[in-house]
Parts: sequence; C-alpha cells; structure tokens
Amino acid sequence: MVNMKKKIVIGVIILIGIVAIGFYFWNFTRTINIENINDCVLDSDCVIVTRSICGGALAINKDNSDMWNKNLENKKKISGNVICKQTLPLDYFNAKCVNNKCTSIQIKP
Repeated sequence: MVNMKKKIVIGVIILIGIVAIGFYFWNFTRTINIENINDCVLDSDCVIVTRSICGGALAINKDNSDMWNKNLENKKKISGNVICKQTLPLDYFNAKCVNNKCTSIQIKP
C-alpha cells in the first residue's frame, strides 16, 4: 500500500513538472506574426511600443503589445550590454491607424 502511494506521489510530481515545462516553452517561445502585427481598424487599436533593444518607437496593434514586450525583454537578456545611440522617448509619438496599419506619428520635435 505504501509503495502504491509513493508511485502516485511521484507520478503527480512528474506530471506537474511536465506541465510547468510545457507552459514555460509555450509562453516564452511563442513568436509574433510580423505580417499582421500592425493591422488595425481604429486609432484605438494601436499603441506605441519600444521598437528594439536600442529603443525607438513602433506602432503595433494593442493585442500584440504584451507578446512584443515579453519578446523584447528576452532579447535584452540575451544581448547583454549593447551600446546604442540615443532615441526619442516614446511619448514623442502617437499611434494612429492609417490605411488599416498602425503607424507611429511624431508629435514633438
């Protein structure tokens, strides 16, 4: 009876481990579909995000912003210390839907 309980506990631990590993890979290795990342209908569909590890502004569909930001954070961790030229702050831009594509519009000089 004790042996059976041990086997069940070990099986549950293994199952939890498999689920955790699967969740990690599903969550952190998903890729972004660049083809429709900036599709929109209304201005409210669009947000400004940081373009790359060196900064810059990019307008994308708000539904993709969490995935974009997670992907960028992972790239920053991998890249280490990168020397970048200075870019304009994100609040210098607004996101607009132009011809069904999110576009960043500079609003400050």
